[in-house]
Amino acid sequence: MLMHTKVFGKYQGPEEIMSQTPNYPEINVTSNYVPTSKTEILVLDENNHPVQNATVDFKIYNYAEFYTVARI
Repeated sequence: MLMHTKVFGKYQGPEEIMSQTPNYPEINVTSNYVPTSKTEILVLDENNHPVQNATVDFKIYNYAEFYTVARI
């Protein structure tokens, strides 16, 4: 589960910007609460070629359903 917050104005801090609107960025502050690490994902097509600009959903299985916790 990600911890996130909105920062109004132009943000210049060290946290990852998860999304950007005209008024504010939404930043990932998970590392303020628990240890974190980076994961690198490579999406390949059926011919083992990298897929450019692929969307990856990270989900948690809960109550017989998958719930998206992050979309990158």
